[in-house]
Amino acid sequence: MATAALGVLKELQVTVLAMPEFEQICAKFGPVSVHMEPAEAERLGVELQRAAQQLRAAQQGAPA
Repeated sequence: MATAALGVLKELQVTVLAMPEFEQICAKFGPVSVHMEPAEAERLGVELQRAAQQLRAAQQGAPA
């Protein structure tokens, strides 16, 4: 898995689209598009949820 840092400090509009004709999910972060297979999108969704839960727990002073 690759990591990209765009160095953009402004807020970006995030949009997620299903593209059935290509059997892919497209996540758009401002001008950047990331295309992935459904299984990859599901894994990413789970990872995002876990990270958000960890952050909330840390902000409340509880172990995640």
